[in-house]
Amino acid sequence: MSDDRDILIRRQELQWQMHLDLYQHNDKISVTVGTEVLKTAVLVNAGAAVALLAFTAQLWDRGPAANDTARQILLGAKPFFVGSIAAGIAFMLAYVYSYLLTWRRYRAWGNFGEPDAAKHKSERPLFIWALFVAVFVVLVVILSFGAFAFGVWREMGLMLSH
Repeated sequence: MSDDRDILIRRQELQWQMHLDLYQHNDKISVTVGTEVLKTAVLVNAGAAVALLAFTAQLWDRGPAANDTARQILLGAKPFFVGSIAAGIAFMLAYVYSYLLTWRRYRAWGNFGEPDAAKHKSERPLFIWALFVAVFVVLVVILSFGAFAFGVWREMGLMLSH
């Protein structure tokens, strides 16, 4: 009888470990993908802004027509600066999101002995805040990439008109 019980306990431990491994793997992938998206948002916007600054520096001393073109290009670079700032804000909000999730998990671990109803009630506000911040991060990243797309479209229009 004891062997059957030990086998059952071992099987439950293996299932628990499998679920834990899957959860940790998915969590690591989510963090990796999110970090790479944020890095890309910063890179494309800041890279475009720096490239336009270098390009306008080459035009600046080539006469009044070139100076006017350089000014228009610099004014057209605003979306790239907005996109860079939005990506930086998204990085900070992603940190806040991570903090809220960690805090929620810590509180859940501290409430281990409480009944399930009390535990879930105390976790709910943190979950709602974390969800709100996560949605806001996604929206800010979309704004960042949208600013990049708008900046490219605007700059292409300016360059093709001259």
